[in-house]
Amino acid sequence: MTNVRIENWSVFMGCLHGQVHGHPEHGDGKVVTTSRITGFDPKAKTVTTISRVYELGKVDPIYSKNLADPFQELAEIAAAKKSAPKAEPKPGPVDVAPASKPVPKPQPKS
Repeated sequence: MTNVRIENWSVFMGCLHGQVHGHPEHGDGKVVTTSRITGFDPKAKTVTTISRVYELGKVDPIYSKNLADPFQELAEIAAAKKSAPKAEPKPGPVDVAPASKPVPKPQPKS
């Protein structure tokens, strides 16, 4: 699978936001918001989301101006995702409907 590059990126509510290049569903330069971030590899400068891997290009200049280290936020999101407790599966639905009387079959009119 080929990674998609994302330029002028920022992080918004646990997702990447920026211009994608090489995305199979969006044209080059289209601004998108990804699915939730699930991992970050600082050495490779890649971010994994629920649906794919993104190679990080340049950081959005306004976003980076407001943060000392934009990559730190990615690391914190990925670390929080790894340390989050796994959700226990919920039991299936329980039949609590009241018992009903059988419905009588209609009698033919004579």
